[in-house]
Amino acid sequence: MEEIGIKKIGNQQVFRDIERTGERLKEQFRRLAERAQSEMNSKVQTTKLEAAYALTVPKEQRRKTMQEVKEVRGELWEEALKKADGDVNKAYIFYENLCDFP
Repeated sequence: MEEIGIKKIGNQQVFRDIERTGERLKEQFRRLAERAQSEMNSKVQTTKLEAAYALTVPKEQRRKTMQEVKEVRGELWEEALKKADGDVNKAYIFYENLCDFP
C-alpha cells in the first residue's frame, strides 16, 4: 500500500513540474513577444523617419549626415563594447538598445 502512495506522490510531482515548466515557457514567450513588438515599432518609426528625410533633405546634406551617423554609430559601438567588457555578443545587445529609435 505504501508503494502506491509513493507512486501517487511522485506522479503528482511530475504534473506539478510540467505545470511549472509550462508557466515558465509562457513567461519567456511573453517577454519575447514584447521585445519583438518593441523592435517592430522601432523599425517602423525608423523607416518613417528615413522616408521623410529622403523626401525633404537635399542629397548633399544627406551625404554629410550619413558620415556623421557612421561616426556616432562607431562611438556607440565602442561604448557598448566597453559596457560588455569586450564580449561582442553582449555588446551587440547594448548597441541595439543604444541605437533604438524611440
